[in-house]
Amino acid sequence: GTTLRGIRTLLRGVFGRCPMCGRGRVFNSFYGLNPACSQCGAHFHQDGSPTVGVMIITMFVPILLGFSGGVVLVIAVGVNDVMLGLLAWLLILTVVSAIFYRFACGLWVGITTLPGANEEG
Repeated sequence: GTTLRGIRTLLRGVFGRCPMCGRGRVFNSFYGLNPACSQCGAHFHQDGSPTVGVMIITMFVPILLGFSGGVVLVIAVGVNDVMLGLLAWLLILTVVSAIFYRFACGLWVGITTLPGANEEG
């Protein structure tokens, strides 16, 4: 029903497909968003730019990974080698964040495309 339709909408966005029809593409380059679906005409960001929502998603995941990874790192290597480990972890998080940004954009497009997401309450 509605839950499966919502999950399908979100997953289509995450994987760069139009959340509405699944045929069109959300992206015109690795980071570049199309304004609308070339197949069904659905608009991908009704309120203009998806920047704020994508920033929230993109900040939350690396912070969660950074904190949990930092705790594991301190426990695994001990206090003596923490600085080198934290620098390595910071590099890993930077790369993951750069790659994850695209998925966050797609997820945000899926969220804003969910039925009722853009209706005034």
